[in-house]
Amino acid sequence: MSILREVQADGWCVRLDLSGQMLRLDIPDVDDDWHDGSSKSTGPPLLPALPLTSDGPVSAATLLMKAKQFDDGLCAAVELAAQQGTGRFAGKASLLRSLASTLTTHSPGTDLAAAATIYAACELGGVPVLCPADLGETVRKVVDDFLRDETLSKPLGFYTWNDQLRTIFRQDRFLQQPLDARSADALARALEQTRGASNAYEACLRLNARLTNPPATLGLRDAGDDRAFFPASRSHEVQLLERLFADRPIPDGFDLMGELIRRVRSGKINLMPKERSGWYDHQTWALEPLIVPDRRPEIDRLDLSRGYRRHLEDLFRGTLALTRETHAKQAGGGRGGYAGPRQRPIWVNPGLTIEPLPSLYARYAGGYRFVRSVLEEAFGADALHKMHRLTPEAASTPGLAEELAWMETLFIGAAATANRELGMQPSDAEEATACCFLAWRAALGKDRDVSRDARMMVPVFYDVQRKKTKVWAFLGWRTTTVDVEYRVPPTVLAVEPSQATGQASTHPPPVRFSDAHYELAVPVMTEVYVERLLDRDEFRRHCNRFGTKDAILANLR
Repeated sequence: MSILREVQADGWCVRLDLSGQMLRLDIPDVDDDWHDGSSKSTGPPLLPALPLTSDGPVSAATLLMKAKQFDDGLCAAVELAAQQGTGRFAGKASLLRSLASTLTTHSPGTDLAAAATIYAACELGGVPVLCPADLGETVRKVVDDFLRDETLSKPLGFYTWNDQLRTIFRQDRFLQQPLDARSADALARALEQTRGASNAYEACLRLNARLTNPPATLGLRDAGDDRAFFPASRSHEVQLLERLFADRPIPDGFDLMGELIRRVRSGKINLMPKERSGWYDHQTWALEPLIVPDRRPEIDRLDLSRGYRRHLEDLFRGTLALTRETHAKQAGGGRGGYAGPRQRPIWVNPGLTIEPLPSLYARYAGGYRFVRSVLEEAFGADALHKMHRLTPEAASTPGLAEELAWMETLFIGAAATANRELGMQPSDAEEATACCFLAWRAALGKDRDVSRDARMMVPVFYDVQRKKTKVWAFLGWRTTTVDVEYRVPPTVLAVEPSQATGQASTHPPPVRFSDAHYELAVPVMTEVYVERLLDRDEFRRHCNRFGTKDAILANLR
């Protein structure tokens, strides 16, 4: 089926068939220092916010930045709803209150450490309970010991937006810690003895597993050692780290992100979500086309240079780091001439309105379908309409259900637009959503989400031997020029007078094909050891003070 495009120029309308075209994307003069995460690069200060251009295609980075900000607000709203209880979801606060009562009132002789665990979680989470006098000193010590360890207790990401989110972060991080066997057994019994607690607990576990990923460790009802009340979620990167270095020192220069990328490319790690996978797996899989573009259907329409492939890898690195932070708590033309009268030719370039990565956008849309089903299951469809995404300033006006549907449509529209511009036919349903993307693109400068400061660090593992934390640090943005040329140009179907001018001529002008040059934003991310975790505000002040990548890293402790 033909994919048609019309180009209006100098009173003429050029009709093109894109179905046989192929584009080459190139970024020349790649600086390897930017790519490998080293601290040797110099140059102008990094940009704190995503640079937006008034013309040219929408970069993939812009859409991914929109997704990052939306995802943070979605998760913040879910955290508050899950804590307080919304719709059919009873809530973590209610669960902890009821367990506290059971452990001290209805279960005489209960292991005191188990009771202290629940009362400490209540204190950390701001859940009002009256702590028995004989537990007060124990609970205080447990809380103080936990807060003293910033690698566990320091709120990161959107959890710094308000006090409620900070307390939820500390509460749940505390409950991820391993319990001794006696305490775990006592808490499991208390769940069975407390009316509604068992169902509420299972709902919490399922929400964590579906919103982030399945548990990485055992829960209260599992058989084995090192059970936790709310187990942390697994991830591809942490599983890889533990598989390689669980029982041996981590070598100098080890790059976890780089190793993850190598293993995905070699096929040793398959990012495709499984039946039990959570949203984080879906988000990670959505990014896979950036590091294995040759496996995507659109590669038949693209010729990617080494430099552009490096750009895609940088985009993968930066976006995965930002995505992990959301889950920080749970983890060119043709030649020739025309033989007729001399006329000025009509020049046609690729005319992209979006960076041509349709598989990336389509997978992101699928991720939003998935998370909507997760939230409807947890809270109920009616409750989802009444929930509102949070932002650093206030709650969003549209309901969460409406915004999730819009985000899915936006990314489907982006995929449909990219497919059509590559000469690939989108489905009728996808084609109908393209207007959503184009309308958003036209008003891009008014979208506060894409211009927010996203600089941050997020921990990936603690190195026991070095006594330091390895973090993925998002340092800011730089820009690069991508050259887009026709490797195989489209077919010229006709050159006709434009209806707007009514121009008539027996000798239409020749059509020439040229390349185009676009400025794209590139995220700058690195993997580095730190002695102290910095939250968003602290890290951004550090970046503002030192400016360039090498200075930021040289002064990071």
